[in-house]
Amino acid sequence: MPNILALPERIEAIALILICIGLLLWRRRLSDPGQRRIALVGLILAAVSFLWVVLPQAASFSGMPAVIMVAKPAVRLVGAVWWILFATLVIVILERFVWDALIKRGGVVPKLMIDLARALVIVFTGLGIVSAIFEESIAGLLAASGVFAVVMGFALQSTLADVFSGIAINMQ
Repeated sequence: MPNILALPERIEAIALILICIGLLLWRRRLSDPGQRRIALVGLILAAVSFLWVVLPQAASFSGMPAVIMVAKPAVRLVGAVWWILFATLVIVILERFVWDALIKRGGVVPKLMIDLARALVIVFTGLGIVSAIFEESIAGLLAASGVFAVVMGFALQSTLADVFSGIAINMQ
């Protein structure tokens, strides 16, 4: 049985970074709920990243075929969770540092803009999961969605023109 202490140096580096982040967060005792939420999601993301790196290597070190067979779906699941946590972190950072900062300056952030930013993050997360976890090319998916957008644009052209004309009339 291989020595578990013989894992590559990058795993040790990631573990050290996780320990340092955890100690800093524990020492700081964050009082702001927004900062606590960002720190918690960041720490969980770092832990899942560590698991994503360690799991396949630990399975290959075990040398047992059953462990290696179970590890591959587990790595995909951990990878999908990583992408979802990363998207959550991006959304929380946008809320905390972009939208709240604009509101504090006296600006008004339309709900549509916030929802579109969230939808964009979620779409890129889905594309990341398909590309990185399932190892599928997303070029065909992007091309098909572009063609679909053009077709929908032509189909809804007169309807959208009427909607924007109504908005312009109401603004006057």
